[in-house]
Amino acid sequence: MYRTKGFVTSALRNLRLSALWVALTALAGPLAAQVVQVQLGDHGGTASLTVTGEGQATWEGMQVVDGSTITGANGLTYVLIFADGEWTAQYLSQLVRVMLGDSGRAITLERMEDGEYWWGGPIQSGLTVRSSDGIVYRLVLSAGTWTAMPLQSSVSIPLGDSGESVSLQLLPGGAYTYNGRPVTDGFVVTVSSGMRYELRLSEGEWVARPYQEPTQPTDPTDPSEPTPPTTPTIVTDVLTTYVGIAPTLVSSEDGVRNAVLRVGGSDYLLSSLSSGQSLTTGETFAGRAMEAIAARRRQIELYEIVYEDRPDDLLQTLQDIWDQSHAALGGLFDAAGASEVFSFSVPQTSQGRVDVEEVKETMDAVIASLETFQSFRTALGDGGILEGALDIESAQAAYEAVTDWSALQFGATQNTRFGAYLRYQRPEGSSWQDSLQLLSGEEGFGAFAYSPLPSSVLSSLPISGTANYSGRTVAVSPLGGFGVYSGTINLQVRFAARSINGVIRGLANDAGELLTYSQLPVSEISLPAASLGPDASFSVQGGTGALLFESLAVPPPTQSVFMDMSGQILGSGLGAAEAIIGTWSVNPSVGGLPELTGAYGAERRATSAPSRPATDTDGLTALAFIGARPDDVGNIRLGGADASGAALSYWAGALYTTGSAEILGPTAVSLARRALADLAVRVSIWATNDGDPQFDQDRANLWSSANTILHEQVFGQNASALNILGASYPIGSNRDSRALDSLDVAVEALSSVASFGASLQSGGVFEDASGIVQDPAGTFAAPLFEVDVAYGHTNYARFGVWARTVRDSAVSAPTPDATTPSGAFAYSPLAGTVLATSALGYPSGGVGHFVGQALAMEVSADPTAYVGDIRATVSWGQSIGTASLTAVISGLANPESGDALTYQGVAVEEIAFGNVGLSLANDGTAFFSDSAPSVIIRVVDTTAGGTAWNGAREIIGQFVGDSPDGPHGVIGTWSLGFATPIEGAFGADAGP
Repeated sequence: MYRTKGFVTSALRNLRLSALWVALTALAGPLAAQVVQVQLGDHGGTASLTVTGEGQATWEGMQVVDGSTITGANGLTYVLIFADGEWTAQYLSQLVRVMLGDSGRAITLERMEDGEYWWGGPIQSGLTVRSSDGIVYRLVLSAGTWTAMPLQSSVSIPLGDSGESVSLQLLPGGAYTYNGRPVTDGFVVTVSSGMRYELRLSEGEWVARPYQEPTQPTDPTDPSEPTPPTTPTIVTDVLTTYVGIAPTLVSSEDGVRNAVLRVGGSDYLLSSLSSGQSLTTGETFAGRAMEAIAARRRQIELYEIVYEDRPDDLLQTLQDIWDQSHAALGGLFDAAGASEVFSFSVPQTSQGRVDVEEVKETMDAVIASLETFQSFRTALGDGGILEGALDIESAQAAYEAVTDWSALQFGATQNTRFGAYLRYQRPEGSSWQDSLQLLSGEEGFGAFAYSPLPSSVLSSLPISGTANYSGRTVAVSPLGGFGVYSGTINLQVRFAARSINGVIRGLANDAGELLTYSQLPVSEISLPAASLGPDASFSVQGGTGALLFESLAVPPPTQSVFMDMSGQILGSGLGAAEAIIGTWSVNPSVGGLPELTGAYGAERRATSAPSRPATDTDGLTALAFIGARPDDVGNIRLGGADASGAALSYWAGALYTTGSAEILGPTAVSLARRALADLAVRVSIWATNDGDPQFDQDRANLWSSANTILHEQVFGQNASALNILGASYPIGSNRDSRALDSLDVAVEALSSVASFGASLQSGGVFEDASGIVQDPAGTFAAPLFEVDVAYGHTNYARFGVWARTVRDSAVSAPTPDATTPSGAFAYSPLAGTVLATSALGYPSGGVGHFVGQALAMEVSADPTAYVGDIRATVSWGQSIGTASLTAVISGLANPESGDALTYQGVAVEEIAFGNVGLSLANDGTAFFSDSAPSVIIRVVDTTAGGTAWNGAREIIGQFVGDSPDGPHGVIGTWSLGFATPIEGAFGADAGP
């Protein structure tokens, strides 16, 4: 902990010390200034303080006192301490706050004087810590700055008594995903028996509960459908998509992630918003006056000490305090009223001195009168301290008046959050009698909606059909008082027409009173029709809406109004079009200030899900496959052979969990060390025969082998390392012993990084090769081969890509393996889809859509993996001969760096494989294989149609699963013969 002192205590102490010094000076005569050397901790050097005859100390011309901080020679901060007549200095530890990713949480490190950092003990760069939200972070110190890098982790949730479980991925920032889909409170999963479980988040822990299917109305357009709950549970928020005024989620003071919503210039606790509304008032004029006067009152004792022998200065200072207290009452009383309490002149005694006690008593009485309304009202009465300052009839209005007022009406559904707000404020310098005024711009009036779900894109939506959404809406109006309302909303999206319509019902305040417009209660608001854009958003400015009034007249009266409406369809992959968020407003004219504005969130209605086959949850099962597949124990064999010639294998379960693997072969140095050690064993046998000449040729061959091993395997056939152990086997007496010593020295030199580095120095066994090895540690650890694997999966597909690089020696750079350079594989726990030649089993001329993930690997000396999305569309045609597939791969980016795959130096947006024909295997399963498909490459900086790729290319795939609606998924591999070749794989499930 650090040594600190309060300002008043420190100031009084130094004033008394100064007074004592002056008294001593008066008795003993003036004292000469002296220089005092103060040691600054252990590493800060010394500081020279100049202590004057009056007892004041300065450092580099700046006055210092007990508790002052100065900078040492090492640039660190030290605290000066004056005790028992001596000056000392103490190091002031530096606190370093390290944010844990985007979670809003942080840890505080302490930098010690010797440069070491502590967090509950000394720490070093690379330490991993786990945040309270479950995310693991690695602390990294670089260029003097600490950062925390999030590491992805997973959470396994048992599904009741089924014996099955699901694994959720916990992403940096706190969001959860399952098979790439966002998971929020209420997410539903199905086990192999068909039993469904709902995942619930309770006090930071996930639990699975049996799912109860909600009751649905028989007519989806029936206005009497069940009303969504008015106070939904607010689950962990992640702001991914928003519409309207930009909101921000920040951490509260206690560090809880995303606990505060910041919008329109104000902060709101999310926990308080779960009730639907937050009313916030600023300070009252009475409270502000009380705090201001109390603050000035607390200073009086200090000034009594400071100006004890200077009455004129004390009088002037207390007159200032008196005037400031008079001014503090300006918001409550007019000038005359304030003068009734604090007259023009500060109270004085008959001798002309300030009457300090009367000043104190008056201020204490005023402060007490402002503490409660009862004391305020009493003080305004006869004989009260505030008598005559204000009409007593106005007491309550004046005492309760606030400087500002705001209201936020908030709502939520499972995947959406939304709100509308008003903010009023009295002008600066005004009194309680002035009116509250609506702030201008976004700070005064607005609406917003946000969601943890990503935005949908038009290409991910169904091409036909209708989806109905129900949810809630909230609204505010600056007209007719501070109006806040909530109601229900129903939206209908027609995908073929790309249109959306909506109606708001029952918009009412907390008392249940309907919104009124033109003095009539409004029962329904019909929103203007809108069209979906390419990003599945919609916006109408100055559109025509309609108000339906509650009336006994037949038909009920309606009124057309100008309306603005904006929104966004939410969800990706299989969750596309899962929910909608947006804002709306009613305007007196096109572009005019809204008379009413609101926001909404709505969920797509639950429908009976088609039966789905059971699948493995750990990637170990393969009934259909392309390329490699797991064997009976779950090992996938790929990537060539290890050093002994055995096939390299990877456990599919680990790949399913981690999504990647890096396999390193043995190092060239370790193999050379082992070979030299074997040769040394043979020499040790010869040494027992006392140099028997019958082994001379063997000796020469062995020595040549030892030199060749080092020359080729370690030093890359560099000429300076030729015959590095000597051109020939030792001669003369004890030749075997001397040869054995040389081999032992070489083996020892290859046993550790330190020994290897020393062997390259002057006098070392490998001194001649010192110019070859630039990085002894890197050379020592260089593997002869390395295999990089990327793996992905969807519900019904598992797939991966790999690349293998090799080295000729420890000093050689890695190069792609020409024998087994790379590859791709895809498999599924479902069997291949069987199609009959006479009848496809699917609607004649129908279209199937599949949505999933694609992988790519750049095959180079430094292989790079990329992850993206794939959307495949199949036109089944009238027969298998007329069926075709189009596959669009988009958003390929490296998962670690975020860098996109590039083509001719520009980031690739899409790779489209088109017009790929379908075929039937002998067993009737449907597949496709095309070594020259149509390929179009689109990059991000052009709106053109893309560039055709006519170089080497291939796509191979197969459909899996079977149902009356079509295959459950598709798996496949692909490749492009760029300058840096690309190997790819993909898997996709049937989607909208």
